[in-house]
Formats: sequence, structure tokens, C-alpha cells
Amino acid sequence: MHKGLVAYIIIIAIIILLWYFSTGFSVPQVGHTTTTISKKSTTTTVTIINTTNNTTKNYTNKTYLSCATAAYLYSSSFNTTQSVKCSWGGGELGLWVSSINNSYTHVNLVNANNSTIVNRTFTNLCPILYKDYNLSAGTYSLTMQTGPASHIPSNSSSPCYFFLATLNTSLLPHSNSVYTNVFNGNFSTGSFAGWNVTGLAFKKKPLDLPAANANSCYPENTPWSGYNATYYASTYYCNMTTQGVGNLTSSQFTVTQPFLNFQIISYYSPYIYVEILRNNTPAIKAYFNTYRISNSSTQTFMLRNATIPLITLYGKTVRIRLVVTEVQEHEYMVAGDFRLSSTPNQQPGIPYNITIT
Repeated sequence: MHKGLVAYIIIIAIIILLWYFSTGFSVPQVGHTTTTISKKSTTTTVTIINTTNNTTKNYTNKTYLSCATAAYLYSSSFNTTQSVKCSWGGGELGLWVSSINNSYTHVNLVNANNSTIVNRTFTNLCPILYKDYNLSAGTYSLTMQTGPASHIPSNSSSPCYFFLATLNTSLLPHSNSVYTNVFNGNFSTGSFAGWNVTGLAFKKKPLDLPAANANSCYPENTPWSGYNATYYASTYYCNMTTQGVGNLTSSQFTVTQPFLNFQIISYYSPYIYVEILRNNTPAIKAYFNTYRISNSSTQTFMLRNATIPLITLYGKTVRIRLVVTEVQEHEYMVAGDFRLSSTPNQQPGIPYNITIT
């Protein structure tokens, strides 16, 4: 009898130990949910135990990066398709697109409900801001299809020889934003993003000087030279001066350095000048004459370094405004590569008159 009782106890103990090992030393409670997440994958196992049945379901966790940083599609190949999914917390996102010359970029943007936001083909060379969207919080899918190559473009060495589709916020200033340097001061976006364009003088986008040279779009039968950047605001377009007046005004920025350096071509005229605005009122008005450096008319194609002193405006919020109030034949302005600096970068003979009020 004693031996039988001992054997019975041993059997019960073995059963209990086996049960503990099989359940991982845990006792689920009725109605309680336990979750185990694998560190090596994105698969989540959810075990639900209740009074009626036991169910195990596998879910895949989809974690998307922010649309403002991850929705970036880039290619230099023809006939390809790329897609990316991203999440957005809500707010403004701008769609930037570029294509390769003689081809196209087709862009499709849909939300989580597969509602189409963009379904469009673009043929512009170099990135442009197509549109600024106010998107609600959620996930979005961005797809880029690149077109076929008709032939290798003559300007294949251009820095914009690529396909691009991207959602971005950093390239989209708000009217009340104040920057610590000149926003989009070298127009590297291929657009006037952050600048306000009025009138017809500067058209709707900056001039791509390398591309202009490749297509013989320059004055005096001599290519543009001396430029540090690629894009410049210009009132000259392919063998003609823009027939119109207008202004180009930057976003607000704080004067954190004593000098504003830039490059310019300008014929001296009371109708063509650069202003520094404070509270939308001219604080500095500067006239330049790059033509008078040399007696040779071929110098009209060369960008020159120029500087406007901002010492009197240090710590203040200002804007840059390029002004053309009247058009004369063969008189034009080309300007760009604006940036604040601790030292001036001006070539002799550039300023004609700088008035500080």
C-alpha cells in the first residue's frame, strides 16, 4: 500500500513537470491575452484563451517610415517601376518630380483607401515642385514609372540627368517662416520654391545655365561662364530679353552674418536693381554694372561675385527682392547663389551704387 502511494505521487509529479515545461512555466488565466513578439522578425503571435476556445492568429506588423523622409524614388534607368509606402502624421507635403530629357516620369500617389491623389506624367528636366498637398494622417503609396529612351540626350552630363519622385516638407517654406540663411538661395531645387514671383520678368523658374550652354541659349554667341551654381534667376531667355517687368522676393531670413554674397550679371539701369527689405520696406537698394568691367561686349555673359553689406541689419528679419521696373533691349539681370557670409566676396568694379536707408 505504501509503495503504491509513492508510485502514484511520482507519476503525478512527472505529469506536473511535463506540463510546466510544455507551457513555459506560465499559467494563462481564463480570458487573459498573452502576446509574444519575435525580436528577429516583424511577426507577432497573439494567443487568446477563453472559456470556449483557444485561437492563435499571426499578424505582420508593417512599420512605415515618414513620408517626408522615406518617400524618395530616384533612378537613372529607363523603363523601370519603383514604389514606396510611407506614413504621414498629417499636414503639408510637396510632390517634387523630374524626368530625363526626351523621356517622361509617370507618378501615381494613392492613400490607404486606394483613392488617387496624383496620376500624372511629367516631362520636365530637373526637379520642380508640382503641387503642395495638405494630406491627412495615414499611409500613402508613391509609384514612379520611367519612360523609354528615344536617344541619349546631348546634355547627358547635366546634374539633373535623372528621374525623381519624392514627397518632401523641407523644400516647402511657409509664408511666416523665418530662416537663418537665404532659403533656396542657389535655386538648387530647379524652381523658385521659397521665393515669390510677380510679373513676367523672371518667368516661373530659374535658368539652368549648363543646360542653356548645351542648347546655345546665351547672348553674344558666347556661353555663360563664371557661375558657381546651376540655376539662376534670369530676365534673359534664349536669344531674347524677357519682355516684361516684375519682382522676385525671397522668404524671410535673419541676418546672422554681416554680408550677403551672390553672383550677378547686370547692366546699370535705374530700372534693374537688388533690394533688401525689412518689414516689406526697402532698407538697402543696390545697383550693379558688370558690363563696365571690360570694354568687351562679350563680358555680358560672365557671372561676377557681388556683396551687399548687412551690418546695419544684423539680427533683423529681412528679404531679398530682385526688381525690374522697365525693359530695354539688351539690358538684363542674371542673379543667384545667394548666401550669408562673415566676409565679402566682391569683385572690383561691380557695385554702381548701394544706398542704405
